[in-house]
Amino acid sequence: MRQLRSVLCSIALFGLLLGCTKREAAKEASGVASTSSAAKSSAPAASAPASQPGSQPKARAEPNFEDPTDTTGIRSKTPCDSSKPCSCVGVLEFGDTALEQIGITAAHLTSGTACVFGDFDGNGFLDVAFLGIEHGEVVENRPKKAEGRVLMFDGVGLRLVSALPASVVSLARRPKVRVGDKTQDALFDPEGDTSVEFVLAGERFGVRKSSGQ
Repeated sequence: MRQLRSVLCSIALFGLLLGCTKREAAKEASGVASTSSAAKSSAPAASAPASQPGSQPKARAEPNFEDPTDTTGIRSKTPCDSSKPCSCVGVLEFGDTALEQIGITAAHLTSGTACVFGDFDGNGFLDVAFLGIEHGEVVENRPKKAEGRVLMFDGVGLRLVSALPASVVSLARRPKVRVGDKTQDALFDPEGDTSVEFVLAGERFGVRKSSGQ
């Protein structure tokens, strides 16, 4: 009988120890889960990829011609006006592929390449129209025409790239023309057919009779 009591006490003691062990393990697991949950709730939300161009913010009243790098990343090497292309340098975060299609590389943006500044979509931010590197080359006594690409910006970055609908010898800005119910800048070829101008309608440039400004 004494041996039986001893065995029963041993079994009871073992059960008590096992229960304590399980309770301690449950507490530890609960603590780990709570810590993990707190860490997740305190972690900052994932931001949108930096490679995504921004959406259109509220328009400015006037573009900043004094500091084109403010939004475009491009500037003129020397002072220039809108009557002919500037020699432009800079670094583009986006849009380099579109420029490579007309022969412009990072090397050209370092040494200087032809471009015209203007607000070609009327949103109050400067845009940049680039001429292909072959423009103006004389072939059989005639200056060679080249393609153009227009990079349009907003307050976040590049929002749209559009090709000119025709090749040109040169480019110049025609300021503040009416396009529907909007006022924006247009482009024209001062060394080519000055009776027409290029204007952005929607997301594409079209050709229309010059507004004569």
